[in-house]
Amino acid sequence: MDAGIATVLATVWDGARAADLEGVTLDFKTVGRSIGDALKDLAEAAMRFANDQGGIIVVGIQDGVGGGGLRGLPIGPDQNRRQGLRVD
Repeated sequence: MDAGIATVLATVWDGARAADLEGVTLDFKTVGRSIGDALKDLAEAAMRFANDQGGIIVVGIQDGVGGGGLRGLPIGPDQNRRQGLRVD
């Protein structure tokens, strides 16, 4: 894991609002209404990064809440891989 991302995650863990840490190369995502909607949202974020300067999408962190937005995922790494998502 990139040291900068580890620092950002530690900051969220300590209670920072993830939305305040997002920028042009960092985006947080979580599963909302459904896994299908989440996958569509991830694909759109990936396309935005691919069409600009690149970036990192961190999945499992809700960006609009204070007090730490770590939410995890309702699906495991194996299902993520079957959906074509890279799991580090």
